Amino acid sequence: MTTAVGVSASSSTSSRSSSATTISSSATPTFLAPASTSPSPSPSSSTTKSTATVSSQTSQSITNSPSGQGAASSSLIFSSSAPITTTTSAGSYTGMNTGSTTRTSSISTSVSSSTSRSTSSSIPVPTPYPAKRGLAYRNVTTLQFYPPPSPYISWSYNYYSLPNASDDMGPYPSSQYRFIPLLYNDADSLTSIWSGNVNFSITNYGADAIFGFNEPDANFNGQSANMPVAQSIQGYRNFMQPFAGRVKIGAPAVTNAGGGLTYLAQFLGNATQQNLTIDFINIHWYASPYNIDYFETYLLQAYNLSLTYFTASPIPVWVTEFGMDQNNYDQATTVQFLKNATLWMDEQVWVERYAWFGNFPGGLTSYGAPTTNMLLNVDGSGRGVLGDLWYMYNGTN
Repeated sequence: MTTAVGVSASSSTSSRSSSATTISSSATPTFLAPASTSPSPSPSSSTTKSTATVSSQTSQSITNSPSGQGAASSSLIFSSSAPITTTTSAGSYTGMNTGSTTRTSSISTSVSSSTSRSTSSSIPVPTPYPAKRGLAYRNVTTLQFYPPPSPYISWSYNYYSLPNASDDMGPYPSSQYRFIPLLYNDADSLTSIWSGNVNFSITNYGADAIFGFNEPDANFNGQSANMPVAQSIQGYRNFMQPFAGRVKIGAPAVTNAGGGLTYLAQFLGNATQQNLTIDFINIHWYASPYNIDYFETYLLQAYNLSLTYFTASPIPVWVTEFGMDQNNYDQATTVQFLKNATLWMDEQVWVERYAWFGNFPGGLTSYGAPTTNMLLNVDGSGRGVLGDLWYMYNGTN
């Protein structure tokens, strides 16, 4: 489950569908292309903050709950002849933290050469991270529960384009946890301040990446972007592409409920045809703690799309949300799942970063028992069982 800043995330009532998403090796996705591929003007031409830096964070008081989504003017007009397959072929990628070294993936797929490819940004490699873990938070003061230096946590995000939003009081606590801005959807209230906020986050909070559109393939109680592919492509071209070469740009985050990977394939097919810059795949996953095999399979399927559409230089996968579809699973079982999942992702060179959902207060279940799916304790006054694991787990303890 995801939440825009200013929208409460209630752990006691949240649940997510755990239906598996699969892509048949014989299926040929239908891709859509805008009628015109001419780039739209940079967001800086119409935003309230267009300078490289912003002198104040006045936009924090702007209402930022998603409301109203711009209509896409492009139509989807062509089909791709490139089926997604899972037969054997070598795959490798140059990751963000590996400099110029090509790291060979343990995953392999065959890909069609008939699909147009795009390349990732050519930007300086950031300082290598000691860890892939991130913190998905709503209240910035909760980051103080993970005091640096942390050998396992290196980044954070809050579903908004600045680390401190209207309901999110307090200073950003540490440069170690560099902040990643997110454009929730293409509502005018968000896009009008996006460019200025991203520039400010790059300058002041070490932002080295940006996220575009939160779950456009879904609509979970109004907490997802719910945008057709054509609309996502247009918004991506208008608001994400202008930052190519300055930060890493992530594809829209898709879910594992229903057709998330199909949506992602359609987006990548269109984006590569238009030479848009995509530096990493962004996915969300929710199911039970008994589904570690499904978790691994889903991530492998996502990476197969990277190998399909970025043959020369496959892009990595970021898992910016993964968690439980219920809040009352046995605590020990959930702990074991989290250990297994983090250990496995740390071993995959193509998984570049990941974040548990979420760094929120646990609260109580409908039966009055403490929940077992959040990083913080019941009242949000400190780390809970999962938070301790997230902060300190080294793969063995």
